[in-house]
Amino acid sequence: MAKAYVSFHPVALKYPNGSSVLGLAEYSSVLDFTSAQATTATAITAVMDQNRDMVASVSVDSDAFIAVGPTPDCDAEAITAATSARVMVPAGSSIDLFIPRNAKVAVKAVP
Repeated sequence: MAKAYVSFHPVALKYPNGSSVLGLAEYSSVLDFTSAQATTATAITAVMDQNRDMVASVSVDSDAFIAVGPTPDCDAEAITAATSARVMVPAGSSIDLFIPRNAKVAVKAVP
């Protein structure tokens, strides 16, 4: 079974210069995924984001589609209020995606 390693991080900013460095993880999960979609049990909350930009850092060990949103859909080809469009991430790769409050991460194997 394929695995996705997901963590939610604030973007670390230090005055006076901005930075794209990720802050300490606020949440972490391992998702087992196949041709069926797997979704994080936790969404970004107000306690996590505290008015900060948040990033979902996702690493996969098999080719995967990833989507984020309140109801993420790894088959979506266009953004809606519930989901982002899917993003393909090759095996052995990782991606950092902006993730808004109330959003989850979903992962599904590429057929």
